Amino acid sequence: FTVACLIFLYAPITQAGWNPARDFGPRIVAFIAGWGTVAIPGPKGGFWVYILGPCIGSVGAFLFYDIFITPGLRGIERKKLHEL
Repeated sequence: FTVACLIFLYAPITQAGWNPARDFGPRIVAFIAGWGTVAIPGPKGGFWVYILGPCIGSVGAFLFYDIFITPGLRGIERKKLHEL
């Protein structure tokens, strides 16, 4: 039920290509076969979310970890060294 609802909501935007690895190959073949812009980026252009989303998200996660998490971990390590 949940997957059906998500496909119902996102299919008009992304053509319901949930797995970018399984979606990208057929799009490349369709593009080479002459389908042009129907294949890449697709009728609504939502395909780029699957390519750029993980790249931008990974950089954002790295920055979040480096700015907010790492300083706290360094403080814990210093406390442990002083206790010894």
